[in-house]
Amino acid sequence: MNLSLPARAWADLRARWRLALGFHMLMQLLGFAIFAPLLTWVGRRLVLASGEPVVSNFDLAAFALSPGGVVFVPAIAALTIALLLAELVGHSLIAGRAIAGRPLALAATIAFVLRSLPAQVRLATRVFLRLVLLALPFLACAGLIWLTTLRGHDINYYLAEHPPEWRRAMRPGALLGAGLAALFAWQLARWLYAVPLFVFGGVSPARALGESARLTRGRFATIVPPVLLWAAGLTVASLALARVASHVSDAALEWADLDFARVLPLVATFMLVSLVAGFAFVGLHLVGHEFLITRLYAEHLDVTQWRLAGSLDTHETRARRLAHPVVLGLLASLPVALAATWIFASQLAPEPAVAITAHRGAAMVAPENSMAAFRATQEAGAN
Repeated sequence: MNLSLPARAWADLRARWRLALGFHMLMQLLGFAIFAPLLTWVGRRLVLASGEPVVSNFDLAAFALSPGGVVFVPAIAALTIALLLAELVGHSLIAGRAIAGRPLALAATIAFVLRSLPAQVRLATRVFLRLVLLALPFLACAGLIWLTTLRGHDINYYLAEHPPEWRRAMRPGALLGAGLAALFAWQLARWLYAVPLFVFGGVSPARALGESARLTRGRFATIVPPVLLWAAGLTVASLALARVASHVSDAALEWADLDFARVLPLVATFMLVSLVAGFAFVGLHLVGHEFLITRLYAEHLDVTQWRLAGSLDTHETRARRLAHPVVLGLLASLPVALAATWIFASQLAPEPAVAITAHRGAAMVAPENSMAAFRATQEAGAN
Protein backbone atom coordinates (compact mmCIF):
# COMPACT_ATOMS: atom_id res chain seq x y z
CA MET A 1 0.00 0.00 0.00
CA ASN A 2 1.26 3.48 -0.88
CA LEU A 3 1.27 5.17 2.54
CA SER A 4 2.20 8.54 1.04
CA LEU A 5 -1.00 8.68 -1.02
CA PRO A 6 -3.22 9.90 1.86
CA ALA A 7 -0.56 12.54 2.60
CA ARG A 8 -0.79 13.83 -0.99
CA ALA A 9 -4.59 13.86 -0.80
CA TRP A 10 -4.32 15.73 2.51
CA ALA A 11 -2.07 18.31 0.80
CA ASP A 12 -4.74 18.75 -1.90
CA LEU A 13 -7.37 19.25 0.80
CA ARG A 14 -5.24 21.79 2.69
CA ALA A 15 -4.95 23.79 -0.52
CA ARG A 16 -8.75 23.92 -1.00
CA TRP A 17 -10.18 23.32 2.47
CA ARG A 18 -12.17 26.56 2.63
CA LEU A 19 -13.85 25.90 -0.71
CA ALA A 20 -14.49 22.22 0.14
CA LEU A 21 -16.01 22.92 3.57
CA GLY A 22 -18.04 25.82 2.16
CA PHE A 23 -19.55 23.55 -0.48
CA HIS A 24 -20.13 20.87 2.17
CA MET A 25 -21.96 23.44 4.31
CA LEU A 26 -24.27 24.34 1.42
CA MET A 27 -25.08 20.69 0.76
CA GLN A 28 -25.79 20.07 4.45
CA LEU A 29 -28.15 23.03 4.54
CA LEU A 30 -29.89 21.74 1.42
CA GLY A 31 -30.29 18.32 3.02
CA PHE A 32 -31.73 19.89 6.16
CA ALA A 33 -34.18 22.03 4.18
CA ILE A 34 -35.44 18.91 2.38
CA PHE A 35 -35.34 16.18 5.00
CA ALA A 36 -36.15 17.93 8.30
CA PRO A 37 -39.78 18.89 7.54
CA LEU A 38 -40.37 15.76 5.46
CA LEU A 39 -39.18 13.29 8.11
CA THR A 40 -40.90 15.20 10.91
CA TRP A 41 -44.17 15.12 8.97
CA VAL A 42 -43.86 11.36 8.46
CA GLY A 43 -43.05 10.91 12.16
CA ARG A 44 -46.17 12.88 13.02
CA ARG A 45 -48.23 10.66 10.72
CA LEU A 46 -46.84 7.53 12.37
CA VAL A 47 -47.51 8.77 15.91
CA LEU A 48 -51.04 9.89 15.10
CA ALA A 49 -51.78 6.62 13.29
CA SER A 50 -50.55 4.52 16.22
CA GLY A 51 -52.33 6.66 18.82
CA GLU A 52 -49.34 6.24 21.15
CA PRO A 53 -46.28 8.40 21.84
CA VAL A 54 -44.04 5.40 21.00
CA VAL A 55 -43.98 3.96 17.48
CA SER A 56 -43.53 0.18 17.42
CA ASN A 57 -42.00 -1.97 14.68
CA PHE A 58 -45.56 -3.04 13.78
CA ASP A 59 -46.42 0.61 13.08
CA LEU A 60 -43.26 1.04 10.99
CA ALA A 61 -43.96 -2.15 9.03
CA ALA A 62 -47.57 -1.14 8.44
CA PHE A 63 -46.41 2.24 7.12
CA ALA A 64 -43.67 0.73 4.92
CA LEU A 65 -46.16 -1.69 3.37
CA SER A 66 -48.88 0.94 2.87
CA PRO A 67 -49.24 2.67 -0.53
CA GLY A 68 -47.69 5.84 0.88
CA GLY A 69 -44.81 3.94 2.48
CA VAL A 70 -44.07 1.99 -0.70
CA VAL A 71 -43.52 5.34 -2.40
CA PHE A 72 -41.93 7.23 0.49
CA VAL A 73 -39.21 4.80 1.62
CA PRO A 74 -37.60 4.25 -1.82
CA ALA A 75 -38.00 7.96 -2.61
CA ILE A 76 -36.11 8.95 0.56
CA ALA A 77 -33.37 6.42 -0.18
CA ALA A 78 -33.02 7.60 -3.79
CA LEU A 79 -33.01 11.26 -2.73
CA THR A 80 -30.30 10.55 -0.15
CA ILE A 81 -28.11 8.89 -2.79
CA ALA A 82 -28.74 11.78 -5.21
CA LEU A 83 -27.74 14.44 -2.67
CA LEU A 84 -24.65 12.46 -1.65
CA LEU A 85 -23.66 12.01 -5.28
CA ALA A 86 -24.11 15.73 -6.00
CA GLU A 87 -21.79 16.57 -3.10
CA LEU A 88 -19.19 14.04 -4.25
CA VAL A 89 -19.31 15.49 -7.76
CA GLY A 90 -18.55 18.95 -6.39
CA HIS A 91 -15.71 17.71 -4.19
CA SER A 92 -14.21 15.70 -7.04
CA LEU A 93 -14.17 18.85 -9.19
CA ILE A 94 -12.50 20.81 -6.36
CA ALA A 95 -9.94 18.04 -5.81
CA GLY A 96 -9.15 17.78 -9.53
CA ARG A 97 -8.52 21.50 -9.75
CA ALA A 98 -6.25 21.28 -6.69
CA ILE A 99 -4.25 18.47 -8.30
CA ALA A 100 -3.90 20.46 -11.51
CA GLY A 101 -3.03 23.64 -9.60
CA ARG A 102 -5.87 25.54 -11.21
CA PRO A 103 -8.13 28.01 -9.39
CA LEU A 104 -11.80 27.36 -8.72
CA ALA A 105 -14.51 29.44 -7.04
CA LEU A 106 -17.55 28.29 -5.08
CA ALA A 107 -19.91 29.76 -7.67
CA ALA A 108 -18.19 27.78 -10.44
CA THR A 109 -18.46 24.58 -8.38
CA ILE A 110 -22.18 25.12 -7.80
CA ALA A 111 -22.74 25.97 -11.45
CA PHE A 112 -21.00 22.79 -12.62
CA VAL A 113 -23.05 20.64 -10.24
CA LEU A 114 -26.27 22.32 -11.39
CA ARG A 115 -25.52 21.94 -15.09
CA SER A 116 -24.71 18.26 -14.71
CA LEU A 117 -27.73 17.59 -12.49
CA PRO A 118 -29.79 15.59 -15.05
CA ALA A 119 -26.88 13.21 -15.65
CA GLN A 120 -26.33 12.96 -11.89
CA VAL A 121 -29.96 11.92 -11.43
CA ARG A 122 -29.48 9.15 -14.00
CA LEU A 123 -26.30 8.02 -12.27
CA ALA A 124 -27.97 8.05 -8.83
CA THR A 125 -30.93 6.08 -10.23
CA ARG A 126 -28.63 3.39 -11.61
CA VAL A 127 -26.74 3.12 -8.32
CA PHE A 128 -29.97 2.97 -6.31
CA LEU A 129 -31.59 0.31 -8.48
CA ARG A 130 -28.45 -1.84 -8.48
CA LEU A 131 -28.19 -1.70 -4.69
CA VAL A 132 -31.90 -2.52 -4.34
CA LEU A 133 -31.49 -5.59 -6.56
CA LEU A 134 -28.52 -6.73 -4.50
CA ALA A 135 -30.44 -6.23 -1.25
CA LEU A 136 -33.72 -7.93 -2.26
CA PRO A 137 -32.66 -11.56 -1.51
CA PHE A 138 -31.30 -10.52 1.89
CA LEU A 139 -34.44 -8.54 2.71
CA ALA A 140 -36.60 -11.51 1.71
CA CYS A 141 -34.63 -13.80 4.04
CA ALA A 142 -34.85 -11.25 6.86
CA GLY A 143 -38.61 -11.02 6.34
CA LEU A 144 -38.88 -14.80 6.49
CA ILE A 145 -36.96 -14.87 9.78
CA TRP A 146 -39.25 -12.22 11.24
CA LEU A 147 -42.43 -13.97 10.10
CA THR A 148 -41.37 -17.36 11.45
CA THR A 149 -39.66 -16.22 14.67
CA LEU A 150 -40.26 -12.64 15.80
CA ARG A 151 -43.70 -11.57 14.70
CA GLY A 152 -45.26 -12.26 18.10
CA HIS A 153 -43.94 -9.19 19.94
CA ASP A 154 -42.72 -5.65 19.46
CA ILE A 155 -38.99 -5.14 18.84
CA ASN A 156 -38.61 -3.36 22.20
CA TYR A 157 -39.65 -6.54 24.02
CA TYR A 158 -36.95 -8.55 22.25
CA LEU A 159 -34.30 -5.90 22.88
CA ALA A 160 -35.14 -5.76 26.59
CA GLU A 161 -35.81 -9.43 27.38
CA HIS A 162 -33.65 -11.39 24.87
CA PRO A 163 -35.97 -14.43 24.81
CA PRO A 164 -34.78 -17.71 23.19
CA GLU A 165 -36.47 -16.93 19.85
CA TRP A 166 -34.57 -13.63 19.71
CA ARG A 167 -31.25 -15.41 20.17
CA ARG A 168 -32.18 -17.97 17.53
CA ALA A 169 -33.08 -15.21 15.07
CA MET A 170 -29.94 -13.16 15.76
CA ARG A 171 -27.53 -15.76 14.39
CA PRO A 172 -28.92 -15.92 10.83
CA GLY A 173 -29.74 -12.22 11.06
CA ALA A 174 -26.12 -11.37 11.83
CA LEU A 175 -24.94 -13.55 8.94
CA LEU A 176 -27.39 -11.84 6.59
CA GLY A 177 -26.27 -8.39 7.73
CA ALA A 178 -22.59 -9.24 7.33
CA GLY A 179 -23.21 -10.75 3.91
CA LEU A 180 -25.16 -7.72 2.69
CA ALA A 181 -22.53 -5.32 4.05
CA ALA A 182 -19.75 -7.27 2.30
CA LEU A 183 -21.69 -7.33 -0.97
CA PHE A 184 -22.39 -3.59 -0.79
CA ALA A 185 -18.73 -2.88 0.02
CA TRP A 186 -17.58 -4.96 -2.95
CA GLN A 187 -19.99 -3.24 -5.31
CA LEU A 188 -19.20 0.27 -4.08
CA ALA A 189 -15.47 -0.47 -4.32
CA ARG A 190 -15.95 -1.31 -8.00
CA TRP A 191 -17.60 2.10 -8.47
CA LEU A 192 -14.94 4.17 -6.68
CA TYR A 193 -13.78 5.82 -9.92
CA ALA A 194 -17.30 6.49 -11.21
CA VAL A 195 -17.52 10.08 -9.93
CA PRO A 196 -14.08 11.21 -11.26
CA LEU A 197 -14.88 9.52 -14.58
CA PHE A 198 -18.22 11.33 -14.68
CA VAL A 199 -16.65 14.70 -13.82
CA PHE A 200 -13.41 14.61 -15.82
CA GLY A 201 -14.00 11.88 -18.39
CA GLY A 202 -17.16 13.38 -19.84
CA VAL A 203 -18.76 9.92 -20.03
CA SER A 204 -22.38 8.87 -19.56
CA PRO A 205 -23.57 7.53 -16.17
CA ALA A 206 -23.73 3.96 -17.47
CA ARG A 207 -20.25 4.16 -18.94
CA ALA A 208 -18.86 5.77 -15.76
CA LEU A 209 -20.00 2.77 -13.70
CA GLY A 210 -18.78 0.25 -16.27
CA GLU A 211 -15.44 1.95 -16.82
CA SER A 212 -14.89 2.24 -13.06
CA ALA A 213 -15.51 -1.49 -12.66
CA ARG A 214 -12.94 -2.13 -15.40
CA LEU A 215 -10.30 0.21 -13.96
CA THR A 216 -10.63 -1.17 -10.42
CA ARG A 217 -10.60 -4.83 -11.47
CA GLY A 218 -7.63 -6.56 -9.87
CA ARG A 219 -6.52 -3.33 -8.12
CA PHE A 220 -8.52 -3.54 -4.89
CA ALA A 221 -5.32 -4.23 -2.93
CA THR A 222 -3.94 -0.81 -3.92
CA ILE A 223 -7.19 1.19 -3.99
CA VAL A 224 -9.18 0.05 -0.95
CA PRO A 225 -6.49 0.17 1.82
CA PRO A 226 -5.86 3.96 1.53
CA VAL A 227 -9.62 4.58 1.67
CA LEU A 228 -9.97 2.35 4.74
CA LEU A 229 -6.92 3.97 6.33
CA TRP A 230 -8.43 7.43 5.89
CA ALA A 231 -11.79 6.37 7.38
CA ALA A 232 -10.14 4.44 10.24
CA GLY A 233 -7.82 7.33 11.09
CA LEU A 234 -10.68 9.82 11.27
CA THR A 235 -12.81 7.42 13.31
CA VAL A 236 -10.05 6.73 15.84
CA ALA A 237 -9.28 10.45 16.15
CA SER A 238 -12.96 11.32 16.63
CA LEU A 239 -13.43 8.59 19.27
CA ALA A 240 -10.37 9.84 21.15
CA LEU A 241 -11.67 13.42 21.06
CA ALA A 242 -15.11 12.23 22.16
CA ARG A 243 -13.53 10.43 25.11
CA VAL A 244 -11.66 13.55 26.17
CA ALA A 245 -14.79 15.68 25.68
CA SER A 246 -16.78 13.26 27.85
CA HIS A 247 -14.33 13.66 30.74
CA VAL A 248 -14.34 17.44 30.34
CA SER A 249 -18.15 17.63 30.27
CA ASP A 250 -18.45 15.35 33.33
CA ALA A 251 -16.02 17.52 35.26
CA ALA A 252 -17.77 20.72 34.16
CA LEU A 253 -21.23 19.47 35.13
CA GLU A 254 -19.89 18.28 38.47
CA TRP A 255 -18.51 21.78 39.02
CA ALA A 256 -21.86 23.34 37.99
CA ASP A 257 -23.74 21.09 40.42
CA LEU A 258 -27.40 22.24 40.50
CA ASP A 259 -26.68 25.90 39.81
CA PHE A 260 -28.98 26.75 36.89
CA ALA A 261 -26.89 29.80 35.97
CA ARG A 262 -23.92 27.48 35.44
CA VAL A 263 -25.68 24.45 33.96
CA LEU A 264 -27.55 26.26 31.19
CA PRO A 265 -24.49 27.93 29.57
CA LEU A 266 -22.54 24.66 29.84
CA VAL A 267 -25.28 22.62 28.15
CA ALA A 268 -25.62 25.24 25.39
CA THR A 269 -21.85 25.20 24.88
CA PHE A 270 -21.72 21.40 24.75
CA MET A 271 -24.54 21.28 22.21
CA LEU A 272 -22.80 23.86 20.00
CA VAL A 273 -19.48 22.02 20.21
CA SER A 274 -21.20 18.71 19.38
CA LEU A 275 -22.89 20.28 16.36
CA VAL A 276 -19.64 21.75 15.05
CA ALA A 277 -17.72 18.53 15.73
CA GLY A 278 -20.35 16.44 13.94
CA PHE A 279 -20.25 18.76 10.94
CA ALA A 280 -16.44 18.60 10.83
CA PHE A 281 -16.40 14.81 11.22
CA VAL A 282 -18.91 14.16 8.42
CA GLY A 283 -17.28 16.81 6.25
CA LEU A 284 -13.79 15.38 6.62
CA HIS A 285 -15.10 11.88 5.88
CA LEU A 286 -16.92 12.91 2.71
CA VAL A 287 -14.49 15.55 1.48
CA GLY A 288 -11.39 13.53 2.34
CA HIS A 289 -12.83 10.41 0.75
CA GLU A 290 -13.50 12.11 -2.58
CA PHE A 291 -10.16 13.98 -2.55
CA LEU A 292 -8.43 10.64 -2.00
CA ILE A 293 -10.41 8.89 -4.76
CA THR A 294 -9.77 11.73 -7.21
CA ARG A 295 -6.05 11.62 -6.38
CA LEU A 296 -6.07 7.84 -6.96
CA TYR A 297 -7.79 8.30 -10.31
CA ALA A 298 -5.43 11.09 -11.38
CA GLU A 299 -2.33 9.07 -10.49
CA HIS A 300 -3.78 6.06 -12.29
CA LEU A 301 -3.79 8.26 -15.43
CA ASP A 302 -0.30 9.66 -14.59
CA VAL A 303 -0.65 12.83 -12.53
CA THR A 304 2.20 14.53 -14.40
CA GLN A 305 -0.05 14.65 -17.44
CA TRP A 306 -3.24 15.44 -15.54
CA ARG A 307 -5.38 17.82 -17.56
CA LEU A 308 -8.96 18.85 -17.03
CA ALA A 309 -11.42 18.95 -19.89
CA GLY A 310 -11.92 22.39 -21.40
CA SER A 311 -15.63 22.14 -20.76
CA LEU A 312 -14.88 22.41 -17.04
CA ASP A 313 -13.56 25.96 -17.46
CA THR A 314 -16.57 27.85 -16.18
CA HIS A 315 -16.73 31.57 -16.86
CA GLU A 316 -16.97 33.23 -13.45
CA THR A 317 -19.63 35.77 -14.45
CA ARG A 318 -21.90 33.12 -15.97
CA ALA A 319 -21.30 30.87 -12.97
CA ARG A 320 -22.34 33.60 -10.55
CA ARG A 321 -25.51 34.33 -12.53
CA LEU A 322 -26.44 30.67 -12.20
CA ALA A 323 -25.22 29.98 -8.65
CA HIS A 324 -26.23 33.11 -6.74
CA PRO A 325 -30.03 32.76 -7.20
CA VAL A 326 -29.78 29.13 -6.14
CA VAL A 327 -27.84 29.98 -2.98
CA LEU A 328 -30.23 32.81 -2.12
CA GLY A 329 -33.20 30.52 -2.69
CA LEU A 330 -31.63 27.89 -0.40
CA LEU A 331 -31.04 30.45 2.36
CA ALA A 332 -34.60 31.73 1.99
CA SER A 333 -35.98 28.19 2.27
CA LEU A 334 -34.25 27.49 5.61
CA PRO A 335 -36.68 29.58 7.75
CA VAL A 336 -39.58 27.89 5.97
CA ALA A 337 -38.08 24.44 6.66
CA LEU A 338 -37.49 25.35 10.32
CA ALA A 339 -41.04 26.63 10.71
CA ALA A 340 -42.54 23.53 9.07
CA THR A 341 -40.38 21.24 11.22
CA TRP A 342 -41.45 23.09 14.37
CA ILE A 343 -45.12 22.91 13.45
CA PHE A 344 -45.01 19.19 12.69
CA ALA A 345 -42.91 18.42 15.78
CA SER A 346 -45.26 20.35 18.05
CA GLN A 347 -48.11 18.10 16.90
CA LEU A 348 -46.30 14.80 17.49
CA ALA A 349 -48.01 14.00 20.80
CA PRO A 350 -51.43 12.38 20.21
CA GLU A 351 -54.48 13.47 22.11
CA PRO A 352 -54.52 11.51 25.39
CA ALA A 353 -57.31 8.93 25.58
CA VAL A 354 -58.45 9.15 29.23
CA ALA A 355 -60.77 6.46 30.55
CA ILE A 356 -62.66 7.26 33.79
CA THR A 357 -62.84 4.14 35.93
CA ALA A 358 -64.67 3.37 39.18
CA HIS A 359 -63.04 0.47 40.99
CA ARG A 360 -65.75 -1.63 42.67
CA GLY A 361 -68.36 1.00 41.80
CA ALA A 362 -69.27 4.24 43.59
CA ALA A 363 -68.40 3.14 47.12
CA MET A 364 -69.30 6.55 48.56
CA VAL A 365 -72.90 6.17 47.35
CA ALA A 366 -73.69 2.45 47.69
CA PRO A 367 -71.99 -0.73 48.94
CA GLU A 368 -68.94 -1.80 46.90
CA ASN A 369 -69.51 -4.22 44.02
CA SER A 370 -73.27 -3.83 44.28
CA MET A 371 -75.60 -3.14 41.35
CA ALA A 372 -76.54 0.16 43.00
CA ALA A 373 -72.85 1.18 43.08
CA PHE A 374 -72.45 0.25 39.41
CA ARG A 375 -75.54 2.25 38.40
CA ALA A 376 -74.20 5.24 40.35
CA THR A 377 -70.90 5.10 38.45
CA GLN A 378 -72.76 5.13 35.12
CA GLU A 379 -74.80 8.12 36.22
CA ALA A 380 -71.60 9.89 37.29
CA GLY A 381 -70.16 9.43 33.78
CA ALA A 382 -67.60 6.66 34.32
CA ASN A 383 -66.61 4.73 31.20
